[in-house]
Amino acid sequence: MVNLNDEEMKKIELVISVLLSCIMSFSCNNDDDQVDAGTLIRQKESDVSVTSFLDNILPLNANDHLAIGFFTTPEYTRNDAHYVINSLEELMVAYNEDYGPKLSDLSIDFRTSTLIVGQERIDSGNILPGRKLRQSLYDNQDHYVLYLDYEGIDRDDVVELNDPRLVYYWGVYPKLSDKEIIIKVTLK
Repeated sequence: MVNLNDEEMKKIELVISVLLSCIMSFSCNNDDDQVDAGTLIRQKESDVSVTSFLDNILPLNANDHLAIGFFTTPEYTRNDAHYVINSLEELMVAYNEDYGPKLSDLSIDFRTSTLIVGQERIDSGNILPGRKLRQSLYDNQDHYVLYLDYEGIDRDDVVELNDPRLVYYWGVYPKLSDKEIIIKVTLK
């Protein structure tokens, strides 16, 4: 057994304290600013037909092609936009069948579910959005926060991409109340 004097014990305690502080700081910052975002709301499992329908009309980003059915007017290519859809009537207002497949191909039970559909403009210099890494919705009492994390791709690694630089997203969630949704996009 090693005997340490008071000064040596204080140094060891200080080192341990600093190490614990660093570990706590790293673990808290590991999820970026999502730690204090509120309560996580998990997406509902979507039917294959729903996933196929929405993935087809809402590509990963505008470089694949622009959305069809949603966000079809020219002003949408310059703006962020999202819909929180709680009924078939709201879906019919947001979606234009003249530009995409018929809504009869989409079966969501709006009595128990909410569909969130959106696009966000990405202004990130040389980094462009790649595949989606994570989509997380949190309830923060007065509003919802939807985090969209994308893999960042260096412009030099891909063919030159043109404007608009948009990412598209969608998710089916348990029925949501009428609150503002804040969208936060990060490229990692």
